[in-house]
Amino acid sequence: MLRVKYDAIVVGAGPAGSTVAENVSKKGFKTLLIDRSKRPGKVCGGYIFKEIIDTFKIPEHIIERKLAGTIKYAPDGTCVCVKSGAFHSATVFREAFDTFLAERAAENGAEFWTDAEAIDLIRKDGQINGIVVRKDGEKIDINSDIVIAADGVNSILVQKAGLRTGWKPNQVSIAAQELFTVDKQDIDDFFHIVYSDKIAPVGYGYIIPKSETVLVGVVSLLSSISTNINDYLSEMLKTRLVKETIKDGKKVKYECALIPSDGPIQKTVTAGFLGIGDSVGQTGPYSGGGTHINLPIGVVASEVICNALGNNDVSEQALSEYEKRWRTFVSELMLTEWKIRAHMTSDDMKNKYVEECCSMPLIEGSRIFEKRKIGWL
Repeated sequence: MLRVKYDAIVVGAGPAGSTVAENVSKKGFKTLLIDRSKRPGKVCGGYIFKEIIDTFKIPEHIIERKLAGTIKYAPDGTCVCVKSGAFHSATVFREAFDTFLAERAAENGAEFWTDAEAIDLIRKDGQINGIVVRKDGEKIDINSDIVIAADGVNSILVQKAGLRTGWKPNQVSIAAQELFTVDKQDIDDFFHIVYSDKIAPVGYGYIIPKSETVLVGVVSLLSSISTNINDYLSEMLKTRLVKETIKDGKKVKYECALIPSDGPIQKTVTAGFLGIGDSVGQTGPYSGGGTHINLPIGVVASEVICNALGNNDVSEQALSEYEKRWRTFVSELMLTEWKIRAHMTSDDMKNKYVEECCSMPLIEGSRIFEKRKIGWL
């Protein structure tokens, strides 16, 4: 067993983990970023806001398609389209997006391991001070002053740290999606969101355009579905909306995954340890979206971690500043998503929600430019 020492170990090279690794290593701290996959990436629609693209300097070649707006579909056939006055969102492929962020962290000083699975925590004098990694058939003990768990919804490290137990069916959503090749001339520039009990009882269906492909999927609270999630995906694929979108397109990929949908867990730090991203439920409880939350939270975490390492104090009290700051940052967003989720429990409620979208405050420069009945089913 090889023993190595770092100032910080980040487990999981998603947007949150790579942001932390990049910023902590920039400050001169010896940082290790590991990911269990050969190439980072997760099951995700890949929808991101322009603010994230600009703030985190995402290059043009990572962007698949810039979007013109959003179209929402109600069960009764009502369609409401919100067109952006200017570019404010885009789509990416998460594998390319996540890999870019991880490689940028490495360029800024972080050591980056792929195919490396964190399987346990190391403790000394009752405090976490490292992890056990399985890599190339060998178990490696890696010591560090702090461990950052950014290892996703199925994080074993957060559980081993005693911050949460396993998720219950009413605490996670399940998403299933298929990617289709489509003639470029048939791809529009809108994010299509479908609300219907038969497609997603507590969730939604979606069509997300890329440069040469279209992603079709569904996401719903796990406890709300009565059969396999693929049955709901099949209902989505049978709709006129999807058929007219993909036409004779060829399916090239299927993906399925769980997403935290119960809001953040009660506690995300303990001495020598910090959880971030899906691992601690930092996702929208209705949308399941996390990228727009996790990148800024990654910056907050980095600042707290650097201060803690600089003061040689990684106690729970020192790390609690992270807890305070990220909860303040997401509080309004979480409240909004809980309100939406509470009003999306039946087709009647979904009809009402889409109707009310016409009177909701819009992003500056946006406007409702069409509302009509289209019989999308």
